[in-house]
Amino acid sequence: MKLECLPSSIRVKLDEEGEKELWQKVDGRGGVKRFCRDTGFSASDVYNWKNKDVFYPVDFVVELLGEGSESFVTAFKGGGRSLPVRNPRFPLDIGDELLTRIDCSVSVNREGVPVYRSQELSLIERFRELLSGIGDVPVSVYSRSGYELRYPKYLHKVFQAIDYEVDFAVLVDERGEIENGKVRVGGRAIPVEEFQGDLYSREKRFRLALERGDSGEVSRILGEERGKVRDALL
Repeated sequence: MKLECLPSSIRVKLDEEGEKELWQKVDGRGGVKRFCRDTGFSASDVYNWKNKDVFYPVDFVVELLGEGSESFVTAFKGGGRSLPVRNPRFPLDIGDELLTRIDCSVSVNREGVPVYRSQELSLIERFRELLSGIGDVPVSVYSRSGYELRYPKYLHKVFQAIDYEVDFAVLVDERGEIENGKVRVGGRAIPVEEFQGDLYSREKRFRLALERGDSGEVSRILGEERGKVRDALL
């Protein structure tokens, strides 16, 4: 996702070079009053932005800096006191895997905060890794009858606006069952030999390896668990 595709409610922070070029562009379009008259931006808002260290509305930045403006962006956030995503990696890497996991396992609590829930820490770690492809996303992780990972509301709104194709392997990872030689999820069942894709749930990786008779993979998974226990004891 490119910068110009973000919702207008998103605000962005520019580096020093971007700040300089932004206000040079305003001057080049006749100054604040002329620019605002031509574009419909509020002159009082623009004067305020010019005299303070602020996050600018994304449409203001794109209007002035155009294509390539994302190279100046050091962070972006929602309104109010929301915590920003720092060091964003544009175009944002928001793929089918992340969006499928969100659809499967994210709910919004009473405060409007999106919460990813799982019984397995390995899936929490994978979800956090996918978010890191966007940038330094502020998250909080809790252990409450399983695990919870919370991320910003404004980011969830960005995710909800994106079309995607459901990733079958991710559905299995999040909700599937593996038994009696079959991988099952959402009314679909396929033989374990035909399943393709990566699983990050250690429980399901183990079940798949057992069903396939893959002793090497079973040994690797058991070795990972023994290593974790040893590290915890040390």
